[in-house]
Amino acid sequence: MVRGDWAGTDTYARELIALGDQSDEPWWGRDGETILAQWDPLERRPEAAVARLEPVLLGTNISFYERSQTQPILAEAYTAMGRGADAEELLARFMSSAQSSPDAMYLLARHAQAKLLIHSQRWDEAQAILDNLLVLTRSMPEPLTEGNLLHDYARMHLARGEQSQARERWEASPGDFSPAGREALHPTHRGVARAIIVSTPPS
Repeated sequence: MVRGDWAGTDTYARELIALGDQSDEPWWGRDGETILAQWDPLERRPEAAVARLEPVLLGTNISFYERSQTQPILAEAYTAMGRGADAEELLARFMSSAQSSPDAMYLLARHAQAKLLIHSQRWDEAQAILDNLLVLTRSMPEPLTEGNLLHDYARMHLARGEQSQARERWEASPGDFSPAGREALHPTHRGVARAIIVSTPPS
């Protein structure tokens, strides 16, 4: 998924789910559901992510790692469904312990928080988080998150009626977003980005 191989990742996730169903290790299936849930909101199916992940969080035997992996994705799905209060509450619980979670999980949580702020039109707070995440993702590197940050920056500009800035963000030099980040972007986001370029004349 980090390299943009969405079809291969889908196959892998579904194999994990099947393995979990056939074995006494249910965490395989939970991992598969979590992988698929990451792009349900991108494909305008946030309710599918909720249906996948709420049962995972209700499980009594899931590890801290699984919770830290699942909560930010579920919060993003809540945001996409307009359930901002639920997303905020879930993220608050996660962020209280996120400092001890893996870097990638912390990035997911902060990214979900930025999306919630964009949805709430709290532009300055959202941009501060996105700027911070950009520095982190380029140091790791984390091309998938970097590519998705590109989309969210552009989406925020569009929501503010700033078409030219949205185009500039997409066409940013490698000093902002690398070619690897663009290539890893989810196809839905690439389509949005192409629409930005087509509809907005160069400055």
